[in-house]
Amino acid sequence: MLVVTGDPIPAADRQEVKGVFSFNSQLLAGYIRDLNETTFPHPFLIFGALNVNAANFKQELLKAKQKIQQGVQAFLTQPIHSAKGLQNLQQAHRELDAWILGGVMPIVSYRNALYMKNEIAGIEVDDAILSRYEHKNREEAAVLAVTIAKATIDEMVSFVDGFYLITPFHRVEIMQQIIAHIQQMDD
Repeated sequence: MLVVTGDPIPAADRQEVKGVFSFNSQLLAGYIRDLNETTFPHPFLIFGALNVNAANFKQELLKAKQKIQQGVQAFLTQPIHSAKGLQNLQQAHRELDAWILGGVMPIVSYRNALYMKNEIAGIEVDDAILSRYEHKNREEAAVLAVTIAKATIDEMVSFVDGFYLITPFHRVEIMQQIIAHIQQMDD
């Protein structure tokens, strides 16, 4: 069970939507842990989110450790598209007593890279990656997406217990190549 409680409420929506500030993912994990111990005949494996791209990763690690104390056994990272994200993943691997699944979300175009970099909270895209997509057509960008995803996986493999994949825009052909790469690592 993935235990997340959501993003901050945008300022424009605060009049209509009220935040639940007294109930966070740590408390929710603790509640599920208690149910695992007292109620459920087949306990859930409790997963939490780990934002390796957080501006204050020291604080993110502290929250992750609190989640572990509340019963979180594994974490799913945000997709990694930056050197900073990879460095933070390495630190999390050293400090957290939990499984970590690394997020892999291929970038499929320059426009997609810009969108991820500027519009998706929690995802960071290095400028070096962004510039590699400039002036690429669909086919060239697909090849680049696979190349970058494979390289990122190769960099992450020593610091994760597995991967989870996010398929961009139904681009199954890209994911098939990435899955094949992961399978070859196991051989």
